[in-house]
Amino acid sequence: MNYATKTNVTIPRALFQSLVTMSSEWDAVQDRLENFLLSSDEQFIKKMARARQQHLSGKTKSLSVLKRELGF
Repeated sequence: MNYATKTNVTIPRALFQSLVTMSSEWDAVQDRLENFLLSSDEQFIKKMARARQQHLSGKTKSLSVLKRELGF
């Protein structure tokens, strides 16, 4: 059988469900890893603190204002 030309593959439902479950779990693991890495990055934490201060002091614009100014 030439698998390179076959467009459909039939697999058992249980195997497909395992793939779906594993994919969801992998997404969750990636999210947790990203959160951990960012929360451990001193530069990122400082950058976010500066951004928060700019926001609180009114030095930022809302998305709707920015879109209007840029013509979106």
